[in-house]
Amino acid sequence: MRKVFLSLSAGAVVVAAGAIAAVGNADAAEIVTAVGYGSDGWSYQQVTRGGEAGFEQSGYAPAAFWATGRAAFGTTGGACSWNNADRVHTGWGADSDMLLRRSFRVPAGVRTVRITGTVDNNADVYVNGALVQHVENGNCVADGIAVDAPVVSDNLLAVRAADTGTETFVDLQVTYSPSSVGPGRYVALGDSFASGEGAAEQYFTVGTSLPDPSTGGRTTTGCHRSVSSWNQGVLATAKTAGLVDRMDLIACSGAKAIDLFNANTTYVGSGASPEVPQIQAVTPQTTLVSLSIGGNDASFSDILKDCTSGIKAGAYDCRKKNRKAATLAEAGLKRLRSEGLDVPRPPTYIGNGNRMLLSQVYANVALAMAPGGTLVVTGYPRIFAESRWGYDRSGPTFSCKVGTNTGGLHYRVKYEDAQWLNGLADDINRAIGSHVDAANAYLRGRGLAVRVVFAPSSGQFTNHRLCSGSKWFNGVQFPGDPRAMKQLQTSMHPNLSGQQAYCRAAVAALPSRPAARCTFDTKTRQYR
Repeated sequence: MRKVFLSLSAGAVVVAAGAIAAVGNADAAEIVTAVGYGSDGWSYQQVTRGGEAGFEQSGYAPAAFWATGRAAFGTTGGACSWNNADRVHTGWGADSDMLLRRSFRVPAGVRTVRITGTVDNNADVYVNGALVQHVENGNCVADGIAVDAPVVSDNLLAVRAADTGTETFVDLQVTYSPSSVGPGRYVALGDSFASGEGAAEQYFTVGTSLPDPSTGGRTTTGCHRSVSSWNQGVLATAKTAGLVDRMDLIACSGAKAIDLFNANTTYVGSGASPEVPQIQAVTPQTTLVSLSIGGNDASFSDILKDCTSGIKAGAYDCRKKNRKAATLAEAGLKRLRSEGLDVPRPPTYIGNGNRMLLSQVYANVALAMAPGGTLVVTGYPRIFAESRWGYDRSGPTFSCKVGTNTGGLHYRVKYEDAQWLNGLADDINRAIGSHVDAANAYLRGRGLAVRVVFAPSSGQFTNHRLCSGSKWFNGVQFPGDPRAMKQLQTSMHPNLSGQQAYCRAAVAALPSRPAARCTFDTKTRQYR
């Protein structure tokens, strides 16, 4: 990977008939033109500055005063060589915006196209409703439009060209290389909410569930990668849609951002080999990545433990000032929002010394991927029911049992603490979403076509949280052996139903939104 530098803050937050164009030299790959310069079939409308907001969206319905014309659009005469009758076929008056829309199709499996063109003066270029490039040119500047953009089979190209002087011009083309056709590779990165933690022991893959020395081997530990992980459902979905042909599940229970870029030795004492930096699995052939990271950097697991203790003095009101949970939450949110995460990193990755903002984490992963790829960043769900109906009343206090240890001690969470924990999950997701926006702005500003998409998961668990009827989370779990009183690593993670819910959330963020294959078959141990 080339060395680049990035400064991001948390707040910054109709088809040409198979035309072939020769490029470069005889050894260069052929290039197929999907939309050519000077092409017919553009829908257009001249408007005042900023008029017709939302015209770039596929659901926008052009009114009767939209016309159909041929590129280029502009004025004739003047200083610029292209402002002549041979090039300009449709008029565009000065000091206004010209809105353009056009559909185009590429073969199934093409993941990215190249958009090039000239505009006098400025342009916003959209593909399928997403801004892929903002161009600000002076007068008579050629080839200012140049961007790789992710695509599906049927696409909408939209352009807002803006003039600030006395001469106007806009024309552009869309091309792709046949070598870009074909399925890519999927890599699943992250922490326990991506590895499949929470699954039954029999679903963990060989070598990722190891005897835990701290309990004398009576419980297991390790990366806990599972065949029932929601990522397996994403693979089944994307593979059926022809988006990818295989997956590498690299996510590891307990992982932090540091483990994306450095070796992870957490489970070496249990007999595991060191885990190589997760990002090393991402290559220029990787077209799809999913990533769940940040929860452990925010100490969410320790916060949960402090709030769901067995009944003892101080077990309730973990949200209050100076309690361990409240202190950890305040520090964790600062790291996620603006301070950055502790990531001693190789110099080839962008960051701020030994710290890395979440936006920089996402940008680093995106830079390692194939052009036109998609990075799906998943959020963390609310774990506890919002309604009091699932909480028991004892005097003025409402609480809910979330587990029982082998000694018969009940573990409970107070209603107010549960809602505070839900709010903390919301805060973490807002920080993630803000950094996704910042990462996309950085990538777009450099003409890079990788798209970072936030996939919120919380809505999939409505009515299925802890302290409700049908629960899609494990509560606090303990082994059956009374000599091992340590909580199981699977505690407070999505169970099998929860993994399928997570799958649906992630699939909704995939390019072209293919039909979900998020039902896990316990007999075949596969998603269908």
